[in-house]
This record gives sequence, structure tokens and C-alpha cells, in this order.
Amino acid sequence: MRFYFVFMCMVPGAVWAVSRTLFIENKEIELFESCSSDHMLNVEIGAQTYCAPLTTAWIDDSLHVEMNNVTYTVCNGQCPGQSDEVPEIPPDPIVMEQNCTWTQTNSNAYLLSDGNQYFDTRVSVNSRNNIQVIAQVANGKAARIFGTVGSTGCYFDMTLNNAGGLAVRMGNSGKSYTLTSAEQTGKNTYKTESTGTNNNKKKYYVNNRDLTNGGKQVNACSSNSTMWVLNNDYVTINQSLSGEIKLYGIKVWNSAGTLVHEYQPVAKGTNICGYTTPQNGMWDTVSKKFYLAGGSGVMGYGVDN
Repeated sequence: MRFYFVFMCMVPGAVWAVSRTLFIENKEIELFESCSSDHMLNVEIGAQTYCAPLTTAWIDDSLHVEMNNVTYTVCNGQCPGQSDEVPEIPPDPIVMEQNCTWTQTNSNAYLLSDGNQYFDTRVSVNSRNNIQVIAQVANGKAARIFGTVGSTGCYFDMTLNNAGGLAVRMGNSGKSYTLTSAEQTGKNTYKTESTGTNNNKKKYYVNNRDLTNGGKQVNACSSNSTMWVLNNDYVTINQSLSGEIKLYGIKVWNSAGTLVHEYQPVAKGTNICGYTTPQNGMWDTVSKKFYLAGGSGVMGYGVDN
């Protein structure tokens, strides 16, 4: 089946063909004169027809194009409204140029998950990494702040349990710490700090209050899974009374104390170095990647007064 478009618009953003290149947001797709069965999208430029190796399908009378695990909608004239529905599996992050300097300047901006939306950072963490998270439970008591998924005996998780305590798991062991009533409902800074010989102990802080009285002995191991944000597989923790959680930001340092990731909340429609974000998402100022959420439902965004 062949499709011809002299003018096309896309959700999100616009699509147009110039010479022999198809532009999709800040991406460029080479167009070919000789088409094969893999070249399912055809574009007419004047009297010449070119083709592109994109996966396409007809859904609801619109052409859907999949590129790098992100699905766009192509149509003639006015495009239909864009759905904010979050894909079950998060797509690969959008990678920007390394000289992109965009940053979230409002410290009161946050992403809002109802417990069903999360981010897969695709970044491995281990017991020697240090992590700082600024978050607040909007209702209920339980929430999964971050953690590894699918690891075997080498975990790095932080979760609020249904009793309002902070549950952490490092290596193959876990422990819960009691939070004050103000900490259970407040906007808190949760932080881990390596200490001891060869960084073999871990301190856990809430708003600079050391919960561990000098550090908890941990096993030094490397995770065989990536860190997820607003999710983990710490299923032994009681998740009843789970509520919405506001995420204001995350920082990750390596064992040498170098900042290796800084995740910030981003609103839908934000222009990041020429790329217009199609949904509320998460931006890493260090790796220059924009993350779309996975799960079900819609990842929220807001700014505190």
C-alpha cells in the first residue's frame, strides 16, 4: 500500500519534505528513490516519489508512523487531537545535542504520578552511587520513589510504606525507618551517602536528618538492571494506601562524587533546544536526554504556589 502526501502535519509538531529528507521534529530521515518492501512511507515531492523505511499502519483513518519506538500521527491538512495516553512500555529517550543547555529554573515545578506512571532511566546504578530525590506524597502514604527492577540480590530501592515510613533496600537486605508526621506529608529531600571503608556503608537522610546513626552496612555490588523513577519491584513493602507523588527532581553521583545524572520535570509543549516535548516528561541535564513516561494513565505536571 502506498501513501502520497504533498503537505503533511504531525502530532506532535509539523512534518514537511524538503529535497530528499523527511524532517520529523528535530530528526532527519533519508528518503530513497528506489523503494523496497521495508519502505512503507512514500512522499511525493513534485513529480518524484520518494520513500522512507518507517513502520506505518492505518488506525482511525490516520497514518501512524513509528520511529525509535515513538509513534507519530501523519495526516493531510488539519491533524486530529493528540492523545496524552501513556504507553505501557516507555519509549527510548529523545537525545539532544551535547551543547544543549536547557534547564528547569523553577524549583517548585513537579511531575505528578498517581502510582501508575514511571520512567525507565536505562541507567545502571550500584551500591556506590549516591542519589538525592526531592518529592512529596500528595495523598495517601505509600509511594515508590525510585529503584532497580529485575535485579537478583543487588538492589537499590527507596519506597514510602503504608505506615508512612521510609523503606530502603540495598544489596540483598532492606530496612524501614520511621518518619515524623511532618515528613510523611511534606516536601522532602531524600538522600543517600556512602561512607566507611571502601564506601561499604550507606547513610540515608531526610531533610539532612540522618536516619541511620552513622551508616548501614551494605554489600558492594553492581546492579544488573536499570534504575526506574517512581517505580521499583520492592513488592514486599505494603503498598496499600498508595497515593499520588510529586517529583521535583533527582540527582545521581558516582563513587567519585561526580554528578552523572540530573533529572528535572518538564511540561508538555516545552521547547528544549528546538525539540517541542509531546508530553509531560523528565529531562536529564547531564546526558541531554528527554524521557517520556511509561505505565498507564497520564503523567501530570504542576508548579507549587
